[in-house]
Amino acid sequence: MVRFSRLQASMPALGLVLGLFLGLFGPVWAQTPSPTPTPTSAPAAPEAAARDVKLNVFAVLSPEIEAAARAVSQDLQTQEGLSTYPQLGFQIHCTLYMTTYPPAAQEDLVARIKELAATTRAFPARTTRLQITKDNWFFLDLERDRNLQSLSDAVVGVASPLRSPTSFIPDWAKDNPEKVEYLKQYGSPNVFAQFEPHLTLLANADRVALTRFLEKNGQNPAYALPIAGQVIAIGVGEADRKGQIATPTAIFPLLPAPVPGETPAAP
Repeated sequence: MVRFSRLQASMPALGLVLGLFLGLFGPVWAQTPSPTPTPTSAPAAPEAAARDVKLNVFAVLSPEIEAAARAVSQDLQTQEGLSTYPQLGFQIHCTLYMTTYPPAAQEDLVARIKELAATTRAFPARTTRLQITKDNWFFLDLERDRNLQSLSDAVVGVASPLRSPTSFIPDWAKDNPEKVEYLKQYGSPNVFAQFEPHLTLLANADRVALTRFLEKNGQNPAYALPIAGQVIAIGVGEADRKGQIATPTAIFPLLPAPVPGETPAAP
């Protein structure tokens, strides 16, 4: 009885101690930090839409005509210090049709041009003159004969359905209703009746220097007088702002030109 009484007597003091301890430190479980929530990943930013690409479908000329372009380029650099596109390593070419396409269409375009080349024979071509345009581009012009016109028309026919639609009309074309109409329908102002075949040597060059060069070399038989050759292949390549092609995507040779007296094969 004595022991129990002493225990009873000590209970208030024990309760006071426990109350003081819990008041200072709280329950043990209250000191355990809550788990940090795992942050959720931010939603991925939408991918930027792929940009359209400008593709040039072009004719490749035989060595005789390419040699003329290189000869005039060499003389121009020697006499006037101007370096042409052929000297800078760009593809020598005659644009048949150039416009913009969605990137996904490029493979189909190349396949269509390959198929066209496989059914087209090489044909004669001829230079006509050197020309300084009103915007100071320097061209070695080609004769727009029936064969070259027909090839350009055929390329437009197979390639234009794949193009990206556009409503942009450049300032230089706004005064020509036919060019504007072709731009709206085919994405290029230089097709069909507005097709002007040439090899571009320079763009936006020094007009005084070009004029001086032509006055001195306007009758040079290596390039200023007509040079005969052939269209021997069709190529496709991504073009820069000036329409020039650094590295062609593909070049497809045409079938051999018919031998004189040869009976054409049935289509």
